[in-house]
Amino acid sequence: QACHSKAIIKTSAVFSLFIGADMTAESYIEQSDLQPLYFINPHKKGGKDVCFTFVYNRKSKKIESTFKGVKDTSEKTFPMDGKTYDLLSVIQFVRFLDASSKKNVDINLLLGEDRYPGVLTYEGKDGAFSVIVPAGGKIEGKDSDAQTIYGTAFGNP
Repeated sequence: QACHSKAIIKTSAVFSLFIGADMTAESYIEQSDLQPLYFINPHKKGGKDVCFTFVYNRKSKKIESTFKGVKDTSEKTFPMDGKTYDLLSVIQFVRFLDASSKKNVDINLLLGEDRYPGVLTYEGKDGAFSVIVPAGGKIEGKDSDAQTIYGTAFGNP
């Protein structure tokens, strides 16, 4: 069985001037091993439809990434190493971690068209977590409040 997550990603008013609009994203994660299965992030860029898709192919042990842009489509493949997640899969992963102690887990985070090494820190006490990606910023939230995740993507941590 798979968990399904859906998120609306809201941008600040100032950031929206440059990016355009809020985005939606959907993710599926396998409950038995907490590994992602599928992620899709359709949104508008400059008023045109664009979309990021990640398919976690368990048979070939590869993550197939597709970006359908305004003018072109690009595809990349990443190894499926058991520690590469999209943002929504990270949130689901955190929900199932042992809440008794603080944990640091090395992960790779899929942001946009690339994969970035990062560290997931899980506080344990109240379900607070953060993901720090040196090349891409910091994302913070609480597993008990999946409606509120704060972060700066592709900014300075």
